Formats: sequence, structure tokens, C-alpha cells
Amino acid sequence: MIPIFFSGEEFDATFHALPELSPYLYGDKEAGKGRWLYGAMLDWDELKEPEHRDMFVDVRRMMAIRKQYAGILSMWPGDKEPNLKAVQHEASIQVPVPYVRWKDRIAILIAANRNRSQDANLELKISLADLGLGNHKKYIVTDLWAAAEAKMYTEAELYDFRCTIKRDGIAGGGLSVFKIEPT
Repeated sequence: MIPIFFSGEEFDATFHALPELSPYLYGDKEAGKGRWLYGAMLDWDELKEPEHRDMFVDVRRMMAIRKQYAGILSMWPGDKEPNLKAVQHEASIQVPVPYVRWKDRIAILIAANRNRSQDANLELKISLADLGLGNHKKYIVTDLWAAAEAKMYTEAELYDFRCTIKRDGIAGGGLSVFKIEPT
């Protein structure tokens, strides 16, 4: 449950092998062509390029959401299994299975789109009763990823919740994160 980035992955750095690095552990063939752990040089100037800077901003946003909702999204040593459930869905393109994590009166829904050429239109069947959050008149849904205005939904509307996840590889693309809480 701990995301791990090797240095440079947080901004999709271009791989530049160390000059003496070989794809073989002891360097016996083709120096400068290897791709093993700790074998890269980073060009920090890439952060000045929009696509690298945008990814870095997105990774920072992911970390901020995880930190803000650590009680729901984190796993601590000795904790029981997290409240985690796959969300039934239909999508215009293939996407990873959306899931929801919850604790007390708050649920966090995560949906992703790995496709770099198409946005994904999703219809999610969020079963609030399965989360112990059913039978409330209204629910406040906040789009944490897009930092959009919170909206009100009924339980029935959330069982037919529609969203679009922008294509991956662009600023703010590839992910949607929603906070759901009863009023």
C-alpha cells in the first residue's frame, strides 16, 4: 500500500544510462545501454518542460490527497484489512477496476484511465449500502482530483454515477478521486 517511485519517476524523467553501465550486472557488454536500479542520470531541467512539470504536479496532488485522507487511504502496521471494494462499472474503453475505500462516514472513490489517446466515460454502480453509508437523503460528492465544486446526489444517482476520466499523460489526466459523504 506504499507507492514507490525511483528517483525521476515522479516527473517521468527520460532515462539516461550512466556511461559505464551495462545491462549485465558486472558490465561485460555494451556499456551505456543498461537499465538497472540506480543506473540513471537525471536531467532536472526536464522539470521546465510542460509534460514533465505536469506529471510532477499530479504526483504532488496524489500525495496531498493521500496525506489529507490518510485515515482512509493509508494502511498502518497492525491494522486490520482496509475497507476496500471494487466498484461495478461500465466504461467506453478498458480501464483498471475502480475501487472505493471508506471509514466512518466518508468514502473515497478512485478510478483511473491508463489510455494515452482517449478519455474514458464511466458509469459506476456505487452501492452505498455495502459501505454502511446507505439510507441517507443526500450525499455530498467532492471531486478531489479536479478540485471542483462539491455536488449533491441521491443514493439512486450514485448507483448510476457517471464521470469522464481524461486520457493519461496530460495534466490532470489518468485519474479521478471523489469523496462521498452523507449529509
